[in-house]
Amino acid sequence: MNDSLARELLAKTMEDWDTKELTDERKDIQLLSEYKYNEYQQFEPGMRFIESLARWLKQFEKQSRDTAYNFIKEKIIYISSAELNHLIRMAYPDFIRYYLVDQVARKRNIKNYLIHKIIKDKEFEVLKRQCLFLGLSDGARIDVLRRFAKLEHDQTSPTYDIADDKAKDLLRKLRHDLSEMNGDTSSDKFKCIFLIDDFTASGLSYLRCKNGEIKEAMHRPLFNYYNVIIFF
Repeated sequence: MNDSLARELLAKTMEDWDTKELTDERKDIQLLSEYKYNEYQQFEPGMRFIESLARWLKQFEKQSRDTAYNFIKEKIIYISSAELNHLIRMAYPDFIRYYLVDQVARKRNIKNYLIHKIIKDKEFEVLKRQCLFLGLSDGARIDVLRRFAKLEHDQTSPTYDIADDKAKDLLRKLRHDLSEMNGDTSSDKFKCIFLIDDFTASGLSYLRCKNGEIKEAMHRPLFNYYNVIIFF
C-alpha cells in the first residue's frame, strides 16, 4: 500500500478527526513513519507502519480510538536501528574503555584521567586482549560491538554457552596473541568477561540465585579463568 492510501485508511479509521486535526496528525504520523517505525522488521508483507496502525486502531470502539492513538504517539518509546547502533558505539568509549583505563591506572600507579597516556601503554593493549565479550541474548548485537570496539574475533561470542573445545581454542588463541604482544608464553587467562545484554535483560537467565548468592548457570573450562564480570 502506498503512503497516500495508507493515510486515507488512517483518516477513515479515525472518524472523529476534523479537517485541521487530520492535517496536523498526518504530518506527525508521517514523520514518525519515515524517521522510525517503517524500519521495523516484523510488519506483515506489503505493510508498513501507518496501515498497520490503522488496522490496530480498528479493533477499538470508536470512542476509544483517540486514547489508543495518543498512547502510540506519545507514550511508546521505539529505539530505531540507528539509535541502537549509536548506543552500542558509545558502550566501548564510555564504559568498557573507562573500566580498562582505571584498571591499568591502578596497576601502573598513575592518574586515571591520563587517558591518552594509558591507552598508548602496552599494558592497556594486553588487558584489552584479555577481555572476553559474551552475548546473553539474540538482541545483544555482539557483532556490532566487536566492530565499533575493534575487538578480535576470538574474544567475542554471541552466546555464553560455549562448548569445551571452543573454550580451549579461545584460550589457545589468547595465549598466542599475548605471546606476540609481550613475549609471555605462560599466560592464558581472560582477566575480564563482559556479559552483553539487550534492553529487556532477557539474558539474566544466565544467573541463578542459590542461598542468597548469585551463581553462574554454566560451568565451562573457560570460566575458570575470569576474575571480573561487568554487566551492560
